Amino acid sequence: MSNLLLHTAETGHLRIIINRPKALNALNSTLIQELYALLQNHETDDSIRVVSIEGSGEKAFAAGADITEFQGIAPAAAEKLSRAGQACFNYISQYPKPVLALIRGYALGGGLELAMSCHTRIASSTSMCGLPEVNLGLMPGYAGTQRLSQLIGITKATYLTITGDMMDAQEAHAAGLVAKVIPDEEWSAQTDKILAKLSKKAPLATTAVLKAMMPARDVPDAYMAAEASAFGELMETEDLQEGVSAFLEKRKAVFTGR
Repeated sequence: MSNLLLHTAETGHLRIIINRPKALNALNSTLIQELYALLQNHETDDSIRVVSIEGSGEKAFAAGADITEFQGIAPAAAEKLSRAGQACFNYISQYPKPVLALIRGYALGGGLELAMSCHTRIASSTSMCGLPEVNLGLMPGYAGTQRLSQLIGITKATYLTITGDMMDAQEAHAAGLVAKVIPDEEWSAQTDKILAKLSKKAPLATTAVLKAMMPARDVPDAYMAAEASAFGELMETEDLQEGVSAFLEKRKAVFTGR
């Protein structure tokens, strides 16, 4: 799996590293499929007590979805792409073992949607989070509109999603998006300590806790379907074409509402 690096520690920690550093670990459809399959393969492995997901390098957890996949895509195909991502991330949210997102650098768009599907999030002090899809003439498509509202409330989630603004680690922590902020210079030591602690907890008890809290994390399928449909419809707009072109050409987009 070239898009993912995998390490299994003797302590029972399954470490998954998104391995696309040249693309700032952007998520493409192949990577999402690989992640889904990898987690399924380890779901019943009793030696695994805790799972972490992180990005390779220090620049990004995942700086969004792979924008090149949006060029020339038809609405039906875009909706299918959205639903596939939703299925994977929904599976993560219901995983029977604790799944932690270790956010270092940027967690944007699809990257933040992945992080939000994890059971909890830890961020480095210089990390940045956001859903900037509106800057492309698009919207979140991996249940981001639902999970951000669940985690930080509808008012702030709406503002951040329609402005595309980012939050730094301290603001994300204050809003309840991340559970803990760790100074960059202490990142490895502190995250290793947290994961080692979790791997020693009673596995049946932690699974029971996750199961009991699942209703609070649940996103109704009808809501995800509505998001995916709207995501697909935006693929037909001139604004989307302009937004993607501007992003790839590294210029400011000029939207016309068409």
